[in-house]
Amino acid sequence: DNHLVTTTFNNPCDINTWTVDINYYTDKIVLIEYDTQFITCSPQKWTLNLESRGAKAVLIGNNAGLTTVYALSGDVTLADPTIPTRMITQNDNTKIQNIWNIVNGTEDIF
Repeated sequence: DNHLVTTTFNNPCDINTWTVDINYYTDKIVLIEYDTQFITCSPQKWTLNLESRGAKAVLIGNNAGLTTVYALSGDVTLADPTIPTRMITQNDNTKIQNIWNIVNGTEDIF
């Protein structure tokens, strides 16, 4: 679907910027490529926003350090998400994107 992801469009920190239908993420596992332009909020907030739209889980693809994963910080002022959130390596992130492109002929990474 090639959704543009910037701080203005489809920003995971602010659901008011999302250009997709409100039910787009319902029952889906969402892959977000970790990007420092979205550090205005925590990955916990990303997960809570996606959870509010019906996502089943969130994968956060590391965009650096081919085989590195690390703990992501939360925000004590927010509720705990009820859906799982996991960071995956840059290599695994790339593999998933490549498979998506082969199967669908497009890239739809949030």
